[in-house]
Amino acid sequence: MKLGNVGHRLHRLNTEGFASITQNDPGEFLFKEETYQIIGICMTVHQTLGHGFSEIVYKDAVELELTEKKIEFERNKLEYRRLIY
Repeated sequence: MKLGNVGHRLHRLNTEGFASITQNDPGEFLFKEETYQIIGICMTVHQTLGHGFSEIVYKDAVELELTEKKIEFERNKLEYRRLIY
């Protein structure tokens, strides 16, 4: 399973890629199992770290959880002075 970038793009995947399969059944998700895994990972990170950290700390924790569960993902790239990091 391959996911998009952690962070903003993941949100876009959630609203676009995990949309309802049919208009008749809005409770059914296209990637139901993957959606539950991602939400579970986010909940684990939140329960473990709590609140008050900067965004990068949560991104790092989500990255560690995804890696541990062998879920492929791509982290957001930073473009600075025409270089991509």
